[in-house]
Amino acid sequence: MKRKHHNTMQCLAGVFSYHGAPIMIIIARYEERFNEERSVFHIIRLESEEDPVCPVCSGELKAKDSRRRHVIQADGSRKYYQLRRLRCRKCRGIHTELPACIQPRKHYGAEVIEGELDQRRTDCPAEESTRRRWRNAFSRAKDQIDGVLRSIWTKMFEKKYPLLSPEQPLLDRLIGAGSGWLALVNQLLIEAGHGPRTRFAF
Repeated sequence: MKRKHHNTMQCLAGVFSYHGAPIMIIIARYEERFNEERSVFHIIRLESEEDPVCPVCSGELKAKDSRRRHVIQADGSRKYYQLRRLRCRKCRGIHTELPACIQPRKHYGAEVIEGELDQRRTDCPAEESTRRRWRNAFSRAKDQIDGVLRSIWTKMFEKKYPLLSPEQPLLDRLIGAGSGWLALVNQLLIEAGHGPRTRFAF
């Protein structure tokens, strides 16, 4: 089984950094290949995706080993991935390669969490207490995230973000663009050096 991911909302590369935790390298463009013998999916980086470099020192990375991880899907089933770990030849740091469909530090897929946050889906398999925790954390972080996004926009276009109305934050415009917005927001925050730390990990 092979499935390609070409969602343009996810076509940014970045690193998730947490205080005191290993750094993860996020892959935006990849293929999933199923290993029937082991019942696990392998992530294959597409040729168009840039080769990763060490997020600490920009050194060359080489494959070290891999680790197995499960992700809970929208229907409640578990999907197993075999994720590569890469070692930097320069600083000797070890980093896990993570596809954009997986939300760092969460057992639920990014699509599941996104669907709960924007209320586009009603089939979230997580318990209400877990869903409430995601919503509350996102609500507390929204203003800060929107401020960072506006700063990124200003830097990118060399002018201030045009505020059309107080009720139209840039974050809401991204959410309104459709599926894949959570991965995009995560990547933008990462590239801007804002993390996401624990408070951003919805």
